[in-house]
Amino acid sequence: MARIRTIKPEFPQSESMGRISRDARLLFVELWTIADDSGRTRAASRMLASLLFPYDDDAPSLIDSWLSELQEENCIIQYESEGQHYIQIVNWLQHQKIDKPSKSYIPPFDESSRILASPRERSSEDLGPRTKDLGMDLGEEPVIFEKTKKPERHEYGSEKNVLLTDSQYSKLLADLGADLAAACIEELSQAKAMKGYKYKRDDLAIRRWVVDKVKRDKPEIFQARSGPRLDPSPLSSPDPEIMAMIERNYAKDKQDD
Repeated sequence: MARIRTIKPEFPQSESMGRISRDARLLFVELWTIADDSGRTRAASRMLASLLFPYDDDAPSLIDSWLSELQEENCIIQYESEGQHYIQIVNWLQHQKIDKPSKSYIPPFDESSRILASPRERSSEDLGPRTKDLGMDLGEEPVIFEKTKKPERHEYGSEKNVLLTDSQYSKLLADLGADLAAACIEELSQAKAMKGYKYKRDDLAIRRWVVDKVKRDKPEIFQARSGPRLDPSPLSSPDPEIMAMIERNYAKDKQDD
């Protein structure tokens, strides 16, 4: 009788599954659906082909080779008892969690009843191991993939609501100078507090529209811009590169509008 079974998410990444053909992998999973609660099933190849691959005309001639692949990888054991062939799925309880298992009427495997697998030809689709085994078959510890830690963002502005990483803040200082950067940060801080603006990256908001607004509202800051030093001395004229950047941002914003 067919049964509902489960497949672990790490099954496709198993190294042993990478060493067998795609058809053998499918057969392995389909065997779970007809195995009893002890992981045993009858192994007559014609029966298996008709039950598990009813729409595939070539399955009867190929299924023995797929079973051999599974046995070579120690996924199953084929054995004989009283003239009948059976399959025992290896590490059955690692693959399935069985609540209230029913009694098996198939004789258990013992070493003297093992049927040796015949050598197989490697399929052109068998590409070998593709990823590191996650421990499902070999009993190893799973591989832990650490997430990349995002840079910490710090609070700026009188409202403490402008969030910038150290790198973003340093680049604003280098590009705009201390006075202009401070004025832009404060402008954005007030706008976010009063109008509820939200941005994924506050440094981009400063470059997109805040600089231009400060340029219009506080032109004296541009006349006094000195670069990133904290003790700025007045310049005779604004930095041409900064002015060009502002003009480009302004033109881009007008196009977006």
